[in-house]
Amino acid sequence: MHARNDFGIRLLAELLPDTADRNVFVSPPSVLLALSMALNGARGPTREAMTGALGFAGLENDEVNRLNATLLASLDTDDPDIELDVANALWVRSGIPLAREFVHACAEHYRGRAEELDFDAEHAVATVNEWVRNRTRNRIPSIVEHLGREDVLLLTNAVYFKARWAGPFAPEETREQKFRPAAGPPRLTPMMRRTGEFDYREDDELQVIRLPYGRGNFAMYVLLSAETGVDALVAKVADGGIGPELTGLTRQPGRLVLPRFRVESGGRLNDTLGRLGMAIAFDPRRADFQAMLPAEIDMEFFISEVVHKSFIEVGEEGTEAAAATGVRMSMTSMPAEEEGFVMVCDRPFLALIRNEATGTILLIGAVNDPTR
Repeated sequence: MHARNDFGIRLLAELLPDTADRNVFVSPPSVLLALSMALNGARGPTREAMTGALGFAGLENDEVNRLNATLLASLDTDDPDIELDVANALWVRSGIPLAREFVHACAEHYRGRAEELDFDAEHAVATVNEWVRNRTRNRIPSIVEHLGREDVLLLTNAVYFKARWAGPFAPEETREQKFRPAAGPPRLTPMMRRTGEFDYREDDELQVIRLPYGRGNFAMYVLLSAETGVDALVAKVADGGIGPELTGLTRQPGRLVLPRFRVESGGRLNDTLGRLGMAIAFDPRRADFQAMLPAEIDMEFFISEVVHKSFIEVGEEGTEAAAATGVRMSMTSMPAEEEGFVMVCDRPFLALIRNEATGTILLIGAVNDPTR
């Protein structure tokens, strides 16, 4: 659990410097599950680099697979106020034989079925994107733009989350208020308001509040820095872990002002993952994914692209979120309120959705400007 969360925070920390005037969210489980399937086919220095970057250093494939299978099982929920769907799939170029052990590991531990697909057919890209669109309830319309002659395998993950607040915001309390973005002048934006009792803590540097969904199995945490920006806050938790910041909350009366926001973000993660230590996996000359293939097949693969897209919308009734990851493998051979605290999120803040039973962060990101 800690490794998954730490990976997500490190990933967000790497993305933030390039998004100072924008909002960015990532789903750590989505990226990890897709790359962990690829990990089952990696060998030698490639595997070592990937396990280090993903937070699995020192673990064998069986251990990593068991952890991820446990993650998938833990995300199953019977809460009527929460809809959560996590799915994996493998799309294999027609005629490419994958190792039986690799296919079995993806099916058994990741619920990822291998589908043979004619990558050269006009419908190939549409088939993959339709799967992503359906699994994310149309919130992520596509994950792949094209499939080339050198592409042989596409590993995909999709996450969908929709939940009602345990204590919703009253729509009539929402009104416009100035929000101070990370860049540019203050902007008027609809701000939701709730007064009551919350799980909350604060010190001289930080305010933290917990907003549960449904029966409380999942919750959103909002972290608001007193003076420093989101970048400094993310850098701090990247060094020390997010866990300490989410503990010590107590039930307190207070008032929360939180902007309605809708964020769509995403793009290629090649450079970001390279900076986290797995650049070798993207290098056609050094990447080793031979374990994906039967021993008698002389063919070499590398990761040509990792794409991640996310969506989150927060409103008075609850939250809807979705994410998708695509890992493209290519052949190297081809080129009046109660007394208490007041928390006004009128400047950039960090937000995350967490499974409270396991501590797994489902989605984490920075809201720099809710009007964008």
